[in-house]
Amino acid sequence: MKGTKQLGIVLIFIALLMVIRPETVHAEIADESVFEGSEWELLFEENLEEGLVQSVCVTEDYIVTLENKDDTVDTPDILRAYYRNNKDENGNKVEQYSLAKRIDSIHYEHCNGMTYNPKTKKILVSLYTAADPENRGCLYVLNSETFEYEDRIKIADDFNVLGIGYDEETDQYVIQTNDEGGYSFKILNSDFQITDDLGSFSHTSQGDNFQDLCVSGDYIVNFPLTAGMGIGSFINMYSISARDIVSSTQLDFKFENITWDEPESICVVGPGKFLAAVNVVEDTQERKVRFYQTEVPYYQQLEVIQTVGGKEKKDIQKVLQGEKISIDYQEVKGQKISEVRVDGKAVEYNKKDKAFTFTKIEGSHSIEVIYKKVKYFRVTFFFLFVFAVGICAALLYRQHLKIQRAKKRKKAQRMRRQIQRNLYEE
Repeated sequence: MKGTKQLGIVLIFIALLMVIRPETVHAEIADESVFEGSEWELLFEENLEEGLVQSVCVTEDYIVTLENKDDTVDTPDILRAYYRNNKDENGNKVEQYSLAKRIDSIHYEHCNGMTYNPKTKKILVSLYTAADPENRGCLYVLNSETFEYEDRIKIADDFNVLGIGYDEETDQYVIQTNDEGGYSFKILNSDFQITDDLGSFSHTSQGDNFQDLCVSGDYIVNFPLTAGMGIGSFINMYSISARDIVSSTQLDFKFENITWDEPESICVVGPGKFLAAVNVVEDTQERKVRFYQTEVPYYQQLEVIQTVGGKEKKDIQKVLQGEKISIDYQEVKGQKISEVRVDGKAVEYNKKDKAFTFTKIEGSHSIEVIYKKVKYFRVTFFFLFVFAVGICAALLYRQHLKIQRAKKRKKAQRMRRQIQRNLYEE
């Protein structure tokens, strides 16, 4: 009986925690339909040499690709780094998207996937194949500045790693296994230990294999392998929390004069922005890799804080990126606004202002409205003092008038007596 009572108390406590737990709002893709009708902008293209580009990732300064020649051990693959911006890492002007480095000294197996960790400044390559048995179930680690090979990390022995993505917010990696692992998605911590298995995803979409992947919030995004099937290209979205595929959308890169194409790799280049590497063959038989970018609806986080008497009241809202939004200043009884801070910095505030407007949301923001108590005592005392002085003045003036009237009456009486006296004497 005692144990049952304790269990009941625990269950009630857990229920209360679930009720009072505040909703968590993250910057994230708007929903699973964001790629429907998406527009893909061609940024630049590069001639292929002997193979196909299998993977792409971006660092702060570079767009990095790996072109796989073939999977034999003695054949080095081609790493290319293109300038991501119009200035290099030292601030020197460069031509954006021009080739910065080309290295062909390392064999990366099939180099099917690649991701960048900005915290460690390392690039991780998922090999997919293991022509060298030592590479079974491994990742390669590259220096993101020199692009030199640094290390090899063993994930498992019973499968190879097909694709890989990194989520900076959770400091976790997501990998997809090859068919030996059922094309399953697995979560790795920052030490590359498997912490969760989302299950097998064989035959969950078009095609019978997969390309590289990327991670954005709760979603895993990848291309299924459909080249040669005559059904076009697709992009898949999987929900980590739901552990399921949530959309598979047909792609339209609006090709002209292209006889063959294969989307190979995709990576996140900014909030709601994705870069895709697509191998193509033109009608002239030229073989190229094209780089396309798209931007999808994306929610940013807006934290609205009301601080009264040192106590904060927070409201976290979802706001679509690029949207204009105004935050109204709320009236608080007995308080007045003393300061407004946006992203922790004080902004100009006028008593006539009714709201603060973000003209275009480009990232997560916070706005804090700080109130201070109105000092009624001084105002009331002043008015009471003025009122008292006025009353006293009025009373004194009334008394003055009364005295003056009494004097006039006495004077009038004296004058009447004097007149009467004069008349009597006559």
